[in-house]
Amino acid sequence: MSFGKRRRGKEGNPAVRGGLETAQPSPTAASRRHPPSVPLDEGAIAPEWEKLAPEVAAMFDWAHMLHRQIYDVWTDDRIRPLDKDARVAAVIAYYKSRRALALSSTGKC
Repeated sequence: MSFGKRRRGKEGNPAVRGGLETAQPSPTAASRRHPPSVPLDEGAIAPEWEKLAPEVAAMFDWAHMLHRQIYDVWTDDRIRPLDKDARVAAVIAYYKSRRALALSSTGKC
């Protein structure tokens, strides 16, 4: 089980339905279905940090845009489930096209 917490019965045993454990919805499920209409202004939360490292702040803004675009694909019922992986791959390719802003997908050894 990758998301959510397991529901437990009174004795601490996992709740079982049809022989399978059930999971509570992910805590981020509601935000994926109904994202905020305005992006978070990190400068208002940590203005000194953005002044100290504006390049890093721009990289985080670009990464947050990637996340919002992926959430849009995942939650858009007009996109067939079979097409969602290809759409997400296109979004990631676009993200990586801005090499100055995209976080690296390979770690340093």
